[in-house]
Amino acid sequence: MVISQQQLGQVNGCSTMRQAAGDKTVLFQTVCNSLSFFFFSSLSPLHCCVLCFPLGAGRNREVIEYNLPRQCIRDYFPTRKCFVFIRPASERDMKQLETLSDSALQPEFLEQSDRFCQYVLRESKVKMLKGGHHINGRMFGMLAQSYVDTIVSGKVPCLENAVTTLATKENEAAIREGLAYYVAQMEERVKFPAEVAVLSETHGNCEKAALQLFMQRSFKDEDQKHQEQLAFEINEHYGTVLNKNKMTSQEICQTLLSQLSADMEGKLRDGVYMQPGGYEVYVKDQKQVVESFQRTPNKGVMAEQVLEQFMDSKKAEAATIVTADKMLTDVQKRLAAEQARVERLEQQHKAEEERSLQLEQRMRDEECSHQEKIRQVEAKMEEEITKMRQEMDRTMECKLKEQEKLLQQGFTEQARLMKEEMDVLQKRGKEREEKLQQQLVRFSGVGGAVGVMQSVCFPHG
Repeated sequence: MVISQQQLGQVNGCSTMRQAAGDKTVLFQTVCNSLSFFFFSSLSPLHCCVLCFPLGAGRNREVIEYNLPRQCIRDYFPTRKCFVFIRPASERDMKQLETLSDSALQPEFLEQSDRFCQYVLRESKVKMLKGGHHINGRMFGMLAQSYVDTIVSGKVPCLENAVTTLATKENEAAIREGLAYYVAQMEERVKFPAEVAVLSETHGNCEKAALQLFMQRSFKDEDQKHQEQLAFEINEHYGTVLNKNKMTSQEICQTLLSQLSADMEGKLRDGVYMQPGGYEVYVKDQKQVVESFQRTPNKGVMAEQVLEQFMDSKKAEAATIVTADKMLTDVQKRLAAEQARVERLEQQHKAEEERSLQLEQRMRDEECSHQEKIRQVEAKMEEEITKMRQEMDRTMECKLKEQEKLLQQGFTEQARLMKEEMDVLQKRGKEREEKLQQQLVRFSGVGGAVGVMQSVCFPHG
């Protein structure tokens, strides 16, 4: 259960009670006296509830001091169960209680302690922050450490500030966890060189899982700035993967063309192509190199572009050979040059198509990432709204029961103040829900608009 300083100031809305709460010594002594009644008592748990929690009548200082700890217990511990413990050990051993072994304690006390622990383990619910976010042991420890550090420094502790600090640390850790998962999965699944569609699908699946990991751990991510940071870092890494894929493909293609054209290089050095009829042999050999290159699988995304560069590099070489070929007439030489130019243009067009497909796929990847981010934000907002409503329903149910008890016992003023407190809680809960609803509508609107743009830019079919 989390109690803020503001909530402590609103125990019952009574200024005189707040003044009494300011006297830390009186409050501490009163609480200790009340709690000590539970321990080492011969009364039954039912008698403890009956005798300890009822409020006293009146408004003088003594009554206010008497009621304050009981009012706090009523307000912040709506579900109450008393456990009565006998004295753990003899009066002589009580002085060294912390060092005693279990065997030195009273058997009945051990039985009572075991029942108490079993009840706590069985009935206690997972601790939650406002908004229904569950906190684990690590997070609870960080909250406690932050709160204690503030007290030690002499400042006034504020739980809301501690929660904000915790949220920042958790969200930053969620970014690291999500990014680490994405990087590890991409390294495991991607085999270079990869085709554009395969790489895109792998990226989409890994990014989706990474965002889910982030969403599970993050909370109070105002304006989704931490999620945006994760998306940015994932996109940066994806760009690195794409570049590596291109470089790998380029190296493979260049090596392959070098191997396939090795025989041509030998003939060129030996002057085979410079003899009469050499250009025809040159064209035949180059065609064979290109066809062999195109038949080779798993070249990656740079195949057409590397082939374009290869054919461009042969332009001057081919011109020299066609000029030196004495068997060709001037007309045949012009036709040969034109044919070579057309083939280079065709290959240039293929390379341009390859580049365009990669660019369009990258744009689609970014769009899919954006849509997935919106989908997960909407799902989390809807979940938070549901949890918020459930939390408010539980709180109001407990408050109504307490108010009914106060009215039955004749404490009309306290019941009225509790009604005011419930009205404030309902108003704040409604404001928080409306804020989340507005964010949800805004995100849904952005998602719909982007979806329309996607259908215009990249129509299906």
